[in-house]
Amino acid sequence: MAEITAVLHGIDGKTLNIDKPLKMELASDMDAACDGLRLYFLQNGITPETDRVTVFIDKNKVFDGVCDRQEYQRTNDGVLTFIYARSGAAVLVDNEANPATYIKPSTQVLFHEEAKKYSFKNMLPDLASAHEYSVEKGTSCYGAINQFVKTSTGLPVRVTCNGELRIPAAGEIINLESETIISEKHCINRSAPITQIDYKISNDSPYIRHFKSRTLEKNGISRARKINIASLPEWQREYTLYDRLKKAAGEYYSAEFVIDGAHSFELYSKLVCKPSGITDCDGYRLWRSVISHGESGDITRLTFLKETDLKEVNYVAE
Repeated sequence: MAEITAVLHGIDGKTLNIDKPLKMELASDMDAACDGLRLYFLQNGITPETDRVTVFIDKNKVFDGVCDRQEYQRTNDGVLTFIYARSGAAVLVDNEANPATYIKPSTQVLFHEEAKKYSFKNMLPDLASAHEYSVEKGTSCYGAINQFVKTSTGLPVRVTCNGELRIPAAGEIINLESETIISEKHCINRSAPITQIDYKISNDSPYIRHFKSRTLEKNGISRARKINIASLPEWQREYTLYDRLKKAAGEYYSAEFVIDGAHSFELYSKLVCKPSGITDCDGYRLWRSVISHGESGDITRLTFLKETDLKEVNYVAE
């Protein structure tokens, strides 16, 4: 069993070490800005109000974030305390960005405007555009940066436990051959993908433009959606269509492994393992990770999604 330590940072400036939590669950997801931590532990008394939580697994920091909720329950064994916390990205999610139109947007400019004041570190690629980029009223600081980065790279912004803004590294790998696999499950979900998007670029025009996946059409999936992208800048339109198809197709092929122990892996890492009797692992990337610690031991649940070549085509037809 891994050595797990949680450090609670109180609003009074003091810290409290929880060396033997009863239960811990740390969840990460490529589609979520923040990682989520659930922590249960016993104390003799009430734990002071907590501002931040840091978690170490075998002395390696895997989480640093803000405490959202504390609950207490008196039991025969002491005070059972529950804490829910979100990773550092919560600061950017919870604060609203300045509404603005950037004439020459870049990651450097957006980071300086929306994240630097919260003491984050910029490890994003140096991206720039010659097109205008608008941040609407009500957009979060995270959303302002993430939308620009995702439109340019296709990948979301991740905030590490060291306060660094990055995009996931495409070159990282996970080799499960050396791990003890408790269970393995593969799924083909044909109800998830969208084959075609019918869209219009003017509020007064009909839906005569189409963005279609030839791969999904060839596989016999027929599912269409209609959207109006008239309000989007021209340079963001095709990405919006592609992202909608790609996100829906993400759950088409998935693989879930439960492995023994508490392991922290980088999201978007490529799966490397021996082919099983069900399917091979080509093209699968880590999308979700849940580390669970409890009295019965530690397990890590890994969900991989397969990247599908959509072979998209954009055309106009009545």
